[in-house]
Amino acid sequence: MVPGERWRLRVRLKPPHGFSNPGGFDYEGWLLRQGIGATGYVRRAAGNERPLWVRRSAGYSTQRAIVLIRSSTAITRAVR
Repeated sequence: MVPGERWRLRVRLKPPHGFSNPGGFDYEGWLLRQGIGATGYVRRAAGNERPLWVRRSAGYSTQRAIVLIRSSTAITRAVR
């Protein structure tokens, strides 16, 4: 996966849920304040794919170049 790619995935989402401990961290409230309305995970499914016909999103070339430069820099550092 690289920035700008679009995937079709089967996911399981549920509303945020936090523990109600008095004086404790309000995870549910924090998620909602961050604009996160659901949490979940990717389900294993035959339909999970990156369609070959998908158009790249705006800025794809720039995002991909950044990822490639960062990964090649990391490889160069590891080889030294």
